[in-house]
Amino acid sequence: MAHISIVGSGNMGQAISGIAAKGGNTTELLNSSDTGTPVTGEIVVLAVPYPKVAEVIDQRGAQLAGKIVVDITNPLDFATFDGLTVPADGSAATEIAAALQRCYKEAGKPAAYEEFLDEAEAAYPEASAPVLAKARWVQANGDNPREYLSGRLSRKPTLQGLLLWLEGGPVPDTTLESLQTLRESLGRSIQARPKHLCSSCGLRPNVLYWQCPQCKSWGTVVPAEDVF
Repeated sequence: MAHISIVGSGNMGQAISGIAAKGGNTTELLNSSDTGTPVTGEIVVLAVPYPKVAEVIDQRGAQLAGKIVVDITNPLDFATFDGLTVPADGSAATEIAAALQRCYKEAGKPAAYEEFLDEAEAAYPEASAPVLAKARWVQANGDNPREYLSGRLSRKPTLQGLLLWLEGGPVPDTTLESLQTLRESLGRSIQARPKHLCSSCGLRPNVLYWQCPQCKSWGTVVPAEDVF
């Protein structure tokens, strides 16, 4: 059985703790007043609002290195409750994976972080989060992420990945294959972007609705102007 540390003692934290305990696991609940209490579980659940995740990572730092970190947060814009605080083609997982690299550096285990990203990419080949986190890791270590990203963009194109690819510097004159990859990736990314917008609630569906399925308003779903 596992020992699980749950950061956040609200409704979700308590519910997860209860379910884990019923399965024979041991748990510890940590709240905002327990910053001096180290994380001891081999599994760490982040049961806090998404805006608090960065604070938890800053506080816990090296304690999270080598742990299985489970994120249950939703990057909801709590100011408006009608959108997300991450890019349209991004995710909270991508942001958290990138932030966790600091934990490994503080623990003096940078190689372990790279190994973790490689294992995550192998286990979830269709997921973009491990690829983006690895590209940022490569970039943070002073290397050009273009070589790493080139083949992966054709498999899983994302606008964030394309921006990282372009940050690698001027496109070499002879990289016809890379340019083809970029062209195909841009096309697939544009096709994947939501093509419509509800002017009433902000829903971004891929198809045109006469009645918005979210707010039930009529005639408010129109083509999105930011789809280029």
